[in-house]
Amino acid sequence: CSSCEQGSLVSELIKGMELTRQLKAHLGLEVSDEAKGMLVEGILSSYEKTLSLLNLGGSMEQSQQHVVLSTNMPGSPISVIGSPKSEDLNPGFNAQQEAMDFSRKR
Repeated sequence: CSSCEQGSLVSELIKGMELTRQLKAHLGLEVSDEAKGMLVEGILSSYEKTLSLLNLGGSMEQSQQHVVLSTNMPGSPISVIGSPKSEDLNPGFNAQQEAMDFSRKR
């Protein structure tokens, strides 16, 4: 990485950390789900940009799937499912969710 790319990486990681702190502060407050969802989207975007700067290419898609799935685990206070842009984050997620639901029913 050049120094410019390193600066961008650091900037994106700091942005993600700040958004995560804001989200943590909002979890105990009566803040709209939309506001929380926007923070989650900002955090995901920051990490996606960081990964693309690191040129992870194919691995980035797997990372996105893992992040979206992990934010929707039972007991999680935040759910990206149903947010207006959840399909934008991972278009194949609905098919994955249906497959998971089917396997749970067995």
